Amino acid sequence: MFDISTIKALSGADAINDGLPMSLKHPITGEDTGAVWTIRSYESEAYKAIDRRKRTEGFGALRKGKINAGKLDDDEIAMVASLVSGWSGMSDNSGQLQFSTEAVIELFKIPIAGKNFMLQVNDMAEDNAAFFKASSKTSQTPSATKSAISPPETPNAT
Repeated sequence: MFDISTIKALSGADAINDGLPMSLKHPITGEDTGAVWTIRSYESEAYKAIDRRKRTEGFGALRKGKINAGKLDDDEIAMVASLVSGWSGMSDNSGQLQFSTEAVIELFKIPIAGKNFMLQVNDMAEDNAAFFKASSKTSQTPSATKSAISPPETPNAT
């Protein structure tokens, strides 16, 4: 017999909302970069909150006839960025790159590489089996740096 309570108990599980570690691959070579990003599920509260907000804004803009492709692109970037809850092993010319949603958004805007990073996040976020398995184990905690963040604000549309 299938006990549905075993599924319902996982709906607010830590792995879904806090995230799981993902080894970041180089966007061109596909090699492991040594950086680890912590990725939330599409079922996370952070993603659902920004999804609801963006859909509401989008419906309003559509009714007013004020929607453009640039805004849609920015919204997609902000939504996928909300799935990243932390990272480790990231640097730039000045040293270690501190995690912030704004930093993720800037990385996602890099031509070619940004789209690849977004695809890596997407693949991890939609791996429901990984989140289900991790949520079933109370000892599982992501190893990457976490940040208690609210969903990102919309970048200025151009």
